[in-house]
Amino acid sequence: MNNNKSQALFGIFRGIVSGGTAALICAPLDILKTQYQVRKYNKTLLDSGRQIYNKNGILGFYRGAGSNILAMASFYGVFFPIYHFNKQFVKKLFPDINQPLQHITASISAGIGASLFANPFHVLKTRYHTEKTKISPSISGLIRKIYQKEGFRSFYRGLGVTYFKNIELGIQLPIYEYIKSNTPITYALAAFIAKMTATTVTFPLDTIRTNRRRNSNLSIFEIINKIKSERGLFGFYKGYHIYLLRSLPSSVIAFMVYESLRTEYK
Repeated sequence: MNNNKSQALFGIFRGIVSGGTAALICAPLDILKTQYQVRKYNKTLLDSGRQIYNKNGILGFYRGAGSNILAMASFYGVFFPIYHFNKQFVKKLFPDINQPLQHITASISAGIGASLFANPFHVLKTRYHTEKTKISPSISGLIRKIYQKEGFRSFYRGLGVTYFKNIELGIQLPIYEYIKSNTPITYALAAFIAKMTATTVTFPLDTIRTNRRRNSNLSIFEIINKIKSERGLFGFYKGYHIYLLRSLPSSVIAFMVYESLRTEYK
């Protein structure tokens, strides 16, 4: 029992470190991606970067970095331990299940639990990235502001879309598990290919989710219609290239750090 408890706690630790490291390194790309997705008029990546710099300087690229680190660290800190537990649980429950289906079931169910836990932090991150004021409120100040104006349920804006977005994990993890072996280069390669494939399939859900977290007054269907009327069907892939610039290195870093810690201290 103590050994199982220690493994679970270390799994949480590895997830927190891997998610937090990826969030810190990729923070500038994450704010570019978020602002690009929620703006009506198209700007180039250079224009967006120049606008952020002119408004807030270098620190503007790390606006909301604390909430971003909390968001990714909390997600991976919950996701990885549940995922590995679920793989064994599903195998015991269905001994004849094939590995891809085992990984799909384990990853989607783990994603649901991790999303429920981490969603408030992602809402905070999105609000920080899209706040129009030059001086950002503290995390506690932003929490209080959202709660007073919109209520507790606002911290779970976009959760329904996130649950659908967990289909991405059901695509990503089986591909990752299939490609990887016990070397750092295969961890990186597997994470890269798996994330790109899963992102391409599910990116429209991310666009809807980002807009949902930013705008609490519109329903999901209203957001879909708004995106379609303003930008057409390609609007659902607005910021796709920027998302890849952020999510691919983020995923590679997170999985490499996690697997390296797992190998080093197992």
